[in-house]
Amino acid sequence: MPQRVEFAGQFANLPFDLFSQIIGNISKSLTDRTQGELTQRSRTDRRHLFHLSEAQVKEIIAAYKSGSTTYELAMQYGIHRMRVSRILERSQVLRRRRVMNDLDAYQAIELYKSGLSLVRVGEQVGYTSNAIRKALIDNGIVTRDTHGRDRKS
Repeated sequence: MPQRVEFAGQFANLPFDLFSQIIGNISKSLTDRTQGELTQRSRTDRRHLFHLSEAQVKEIIAAYKSGSTTYELAMQYGIHRMRVSRILERSQVLRRRRVMNDLDAYQAIELYKSGLSLVRVGEQVGYTSNAIRKALIDNGIVTRDTHGRDRKS
């Protein structure tokens, strides 16, 4: 005779044969579902879900040339920013590099000194946390570790 095992909820103290049947049905359902998905969807099928038409690619290039950022275009077209970058690279579009000016660097330094994290400073100033970190280091500011303590020089 199998030993009874305590389970929480609706499966508590079910007869062993009924419990085994329920677990068997769940297992079969999951196996069938997984095998069905693997046979129905191949890698090439996934690529077509995110395919951009030639017209959309031309729109992305034109929008970038007229001043839109890769982040804005990625949001607009529902694709990753690196995909936008690859489109521009393949089309040999000259990339803009946003260089932090002195005013933004000063503002970033003051915000960082007030206790904000690199990410929060970046959100307020409009740059990535890596760009903020570089500006701080270039200006001789010692950055904090993830716990808010000054790093050892």
